[in-house]
Amino acid sequence: LYNTSFFPDFLKCNESVFPSKCNNDVREMKFNLTGQCLQPLVSTMDPSNSYKDIEGCGLECKDPLYTDDEHRQIRKLIGWCASVSLVLHLFAIFTFTIDWHNGNKYPALIIFYVNVCYMISCIGWLAQFIPGGRNDIVCRFDNTLKQGEPSGGENLSCILVFILVYYFLMAAVCWFVIFTYAWHMSFKA
Repeated sequence: LYNTSFFPDFLKCNESVFPSKCNNDVREMKFNLTGQCLQPLVSTMDPSNSYKDIEGCGLECKDPLYTDDEHRQIRKLIGWCASVSLVLHLFAIFTFTIDWHNGNKYPALIIFYVNVCYMISCIGWLAQFIPGGRNDIVCRFDNTLKQGEPSGGENLSCILVFILVYYFLMAAVCWFVIFTYAWHMSFKA
């Protein structure tokens, strides 16, 4: 192709365009002929894990756009926020159980249900801090990022965490809407 007339003159590597003593990155350009995946992609044998239009390579589990320190900081933030929230919700639930005889009436019982739902959601957020939990939840067996539903050979930890976080957050929001309606009706009365 290089010696044919189809190759434009401005792309030919002659001395007039690219001087011989000049450091030229285009002249040194190499293509990936090894068949290995380039960063941030990792090799995968499962075609369903492959990145779009790149067969045999998938996104690595750890997001390459962030440094290790940024990953550590966000995990620390999630850990602290979920832990403090869990302790506060446990405290609220504990105070309800102390005086359960008087506290299980209709409007006050809604606050108990809201706290139970948020507490279970916090447990879902904290599941990633179980040893090996984050990789088990987020990564496939070949160290690629889980996308979509897990396949038959994988565990269901991602679905379990999804249910703990999403379902119970939505349940808490629904209970909170019921609570605001009850509060509105009590002020209206």
